Amino acid sequence: MTDPVDVTPEVYVGTADADPDAAAVFGQEWVDEAVTELTAFAVAEAFPAALLDPERQEFSREDLAGDVILDRLTPEAAQVWEALVDDALGGDPVAADAVRALRYYGIDEPWTLPEDGQVVRSQEITDVEVDVDSAGGPGQELLVVSFDHGSTLAFEEDGEGVIFEVEKEMTYVLTPAPEQEEPSWLITRYNGGFEVAASQ
Repeated sequence: MTDPVDVTPEVYVGTADADPDAAAVFGQEWVDEAVTELTAFAVAEAFPAALLDPERQEFSREDLAGDVILDRLTPEAAQVWEALVDDALGGDPVAADAVRALRYYGIDEPWTLPEDGQVVRSQEITDVEVDVDSAGGPGQELLVVSFDHGSTLAFEEDGEGVIFEVEKEMTYVLTPAPEQEEPSWLITRYNGGFEVAASQ
């Protein structure tokens, strides 16, 4: 469990509750590596400060798709992700929410950035659970990692501070990456949802 006090933004990642089958199939070291890689990925990519300026309403495919995200997906998942981004940019609200579940963007409020420029004030990953998807049969198992991911964002309205909280529930399905590649695990698919609340 980590709770560094001098990291900006403050980040908390809880310990994982792993099904013993996960270690039996993949080995405990690889399961631990998957959780470490995935939670670090989520903290880095889920709330990109560059996409959270309320005064910014124009985004490109490159903005939303993100090179780092594409590098973490299997080739098949990368194609699906880019198509989803294209649909979101085309005005599909369902696709937009699916993109925001993985990579939040487009704060549609009459706010401005905080005076210090630090939008993401804290992130918290809790209720981390690890399971195995054995539907593909022996040798084709996938690792399933799910967690709650909360973030506190700061904005201003008419000189007053506004706190915008996003609470996400995410599930990622992972497959081991080809040998000698980093990261060690690639995302084959994901699903998730989120709730938002603002207060002054």
